[in-house]
Amino acid sequence: MITRDVIKNFFEAGGKIIGNATLIIADNILSQEEAKGLEEGIEIGIKNTIASLYEYNVPDKEIIRIVGEYWGLDSKEIEDRLLYEKEQAVVRNFKCYLKLQGYTK
Repeated sequence: MITRDVIKNFFEAGGKIIGNATLIIADNILSQEEAKGLEEGIEIGIKNTIASLYEYNVPDKEIIRIVGEYWGLDSKEIEDRLLYEKEQAVVRNFKCYLKLQGYTK
């Protein structure tokens, strides 16, 4: 039986369940709703990992290495996601600046 602890232990063991493994688990064990939740959780984890590392000024090469090691993504996909995060960081910072200047939405 797949439980929260089983999935947690799998992640802690360095499991790389992106791609085929995710689909196998989702198709064979979890309901569609649970599979969707798992996939969304993985995406959020990847996004938060990249955003956090970028926010703390970790060098790009190190971000690519870390995300590749722990999430099992190839470097091209990580580079694309990192570029997107950099764009979003600019937008967030600009919105914050405008709020500090007294502007609203």
